[in-house]
Amino acid sequence: MSRRRSGRLAVVLAVSLASVALLASSLSASAASGTLKGSFGGRAYATFANATAGTIATQLGRSAFIPCPCKGTNGVLLSNTVDQVQADHVLKADATLSTARASKSAMKTAKVRMTAQVAGLRALDGAITADAILGVSRTSATAASLSTSTAGSTFVNLHILGHGIPSGVAANTQISLPGFGYVRLRETHRFGNGLTLRGVQVDMLHIVITRLNVLNIPIGTEIRVAEARSLYSRSQPTVVVHGAAWAASANSTSLTFENRVGKAAAIFMPCLGTKGKVKHNDVHLITVPGILTSGTGKTTVYGVVGDSATAKTTAEVQSLDMLGGLVTADLVRGVSRSHWSQSTDSSSVSSFGSRFVNLHVAGVAVGDNVAPNTELALPGIGTVTLYERIATSNADTADLNVAMIHV
Repeated sequence: MSRRRSGRLAVVLAVSLASVALLASSLSASAASGTLKGSFGGRAYATFANATAGTIATQLGRSAFIPCPCKGTNGVLLSNTVDQVQADHVLKADATLSTARASKSAMKTAKVRMTAQVAGLRALDGAITADAILGVSRTSATAASLSTSTAGSTFVNLHILGHGIPSGVAANTQISLPGFGYVRLRETHRFGNGLTLRGVQVDMLHIVITRLNVLNIPIGTEIRVAEARSLYSRSQPTVVVHGAAWAASANSTSLTFENRVGKAAAIFMPCLGTKGKVKHNDVHLITVPGILTSGTGKTTVYGVVGDSATAKTTAEVQSLDMLGGLVTADLVRGVSRSHWSQSTDSSSVSSFGSRFVNLHVAGVAVGDNVAPNTELALPGIGTVTLYERIATSNADTADLNVAMIHV
């Protein structure tokens, strides 16, 4: 507590965040310029664990996550990096880096390349180690063909149970992990019909826990390391959607602390939506002693794209206790919804459904109906902004970010 109050640890928590941007796409302009018709897709991240993993999933989040925009990056390399990732004795990485690059040329070609890189990996208390891991996913398109490749994906000094593994180990190699389960190496999945859509995903390490174990990792836990996914679709959408939600996140001068929060229950919206289906991610417990504890964290994304388009994200946290009881609530829920209509050429945003239940700040009941962007003092700490709402809406875009508690 003394470190936090002395200012040596600067903390930002977005306990419930839902954001979405709905854009009238300029993809049609590229077609008019003579480049290949179609759109890009993909993602890359360094580490991820499914909801079954509990606090492990919370600590890992989707570290160094980066998406590929539908319109590509115009040849510019986009990147995201995290200096350190750690989930107790389950997984540790010294550095991570994810990149995205996608472009079209006047020669009627299109290329997308996604990479995920991890350095200094140690997993399952040393059962798996590597100096470096690189996952690479490429998709290329011409007017006549669609092709994919994972060339360049490699391991550097990978050891499993003390045995060295060749850098060019065959795709989808499975190795048993006694006392834990198994791990698949260079797990590769190609998808699409090859005519209108083609893509490839590579997970350099896919750890699956099937047994009771000394590290108390829940059975059913799946951990993915260095995932890269790329795709190209010949579909030329006139509208694209974006969105993301997570239950809790933190930025800190302490890498260890930031890592213990990650982006809990993070979920991301594909730029062509979810085809009308609600996708969700849950974590059962978020715990950073003295800073943040909560019950279940739940997030959802929903998106449809057509003559009109709608994108909606939600983030919910139950039984919240922040900063040793300084901020508490039975329920915190953030909702972000954006809509665009082609017939009226207009857009709108809404945060209806965002709410608190039994919110208290510094021991004082605040009430459940809080006005947007309410700021309160936290003596000895700083300030807290409640129901932080940032919106943009015009004929071409609708964008709404909601952070229910921002300390």
